[in-house]
Amino acid sequence: MRASAPEVYLSAMAKSESILKRIVSNPATFGGAPCVRDTRVKVESVLSLLAQGMSYDDLVQDFEISVEDIHACIAYAVLVIHGDTLESVEVQKT
Repeated sequence: MRASAPEVYLSAMAKSESILKRIVSNPATFGGAPCVRDTRVKVESVLSLLAQGMSYDDLVQDFEISVEDIHACIAYAVLVIHGDTLESVEVQKT
């Protein structure tokens, strides 16, 4: 049986090197919305800008995040859509 696209993506990205550790949630920042670690850049914003056609290069330059951070945002979205648990996402205490 052939793996689905999300499974292949997760296998390659999210499961290698705990890429989801790049995504954190802090109740004091944007009401706990998931953000790229050590930034105030929401996962939702990265995904929205990608959907609007912004390039990886522009995201990296404009928001001072890495390509790996962008991949983590995509991997996070895939897991949320599939309803998987997100044990790699840490909640920062304020």
